[in-house]
Parts: sequence; structure tokens; C-alpha cells
Amino acid sequence: MRVMIAAFAIALAAACASPPKYQEATVLGMEGYTDQNLGEDRYQVSFTGTPSSTTDSVRDFALLRAAELTLRAEGDWFEVITESPIANVDAARLAALSDTGPGIAKDCGVLGCRDVLETNRPFGSGAYSAGGGKVFAHSLEIRVHSGEMPADAANAYDAKATSLLIWDRYNLIP
Repeated sequence: MRVMIAAFAIALAAACASPPKYQEATVLGMEGYTDQNLGEDRYQVSFTGTPSSTTDSVRDFALLRAAELTLRAEGDWFEVITESPIANVDAARLAALSDTGPGIAKDCGVLGCRDVLETNRPFGSGAYSAGGGKVFAHSLEIRVHSGEMPADAANAYDAKATSLLIWDRYNLIP
């Protein structure tokens, strides 16, 4: 009996922390990725998960999209210029806000929730879930580079290696 209860608890925990679907968000703020070409080999990439997503999976999928954009632009590696993780945000509250500009967001943690004034939210940082609840979103501004990646490059990712690693980690099909 204890074994059955333990197995059920493990299965339930795994189901509750499932990775989001890797897909394009058909509506801004819905589950999936969005990207915007900012010009001069720069892109804004965002990924919004679901209430069952983890912060790690949402960040990984934002990095995967950045790697794909880099390869599509015939680059070899990309540099993360800015990174904006948004964790445990009340989706219903953010749904009413515009995607850029000032707004109020609910920031919840272990000790409770508080309202936060966001004066300069990056493109794609909003979050929305049709079912409400908490969601995780991650936004990156990247610059695409060609050639060999410098060994001392901070926040630099090899596009091909990054995409293969994340595809493998989440059993995705390239």
C-alpha cells in the first residue's frame, strides 16, 4: 500500500511540473514563444509557459527559440543582452495589462503576494492563461553572431549545441 501511495505521489508531482508545449504563441501572452526582429542582428524572444511549467523549462524554451532564430539568420552563436524572467505571476491580472509600458503585476512568493509597478516591461513579458493561475514567462534580447564564439564571451551560447541540448532534454523532435 505504501509503495502504491509513493508511486502515485511521484506520478502526481511529475504531472504537476510538466514542461510547456514548444510552439508559437498564436495570441500574444498565450503559451508558447513570440519573437520580434529588432534590426541589426538583434531579436526579442519570449516564452510563456502554463501554471504547470517550471521556470527552468520556460527559460530553456526561450533559449531554444533564440538558437533557432540564430541558425535561421545563418549565425553560429548568440549573446543574451538582457534577460527578464517573470516567475509565479498571476495570469489573470497580467491579462488585463498591455504588453509594453507601465502596469501593475502581482508578484507572489512563499510569504504571500504583493503588487509591483512595472515601468518598463519588455516585449512579450506579459502572461495570460485562459484558466487563470500562476504562470512563468521569460524574455530575452539577443544579438546574433557569426564565426567562432570567443572563449571569454559572457552570456554566449552556441546555437546548434544549445538547440540539440534542449531538444534532447525535453524529448522534442527537431
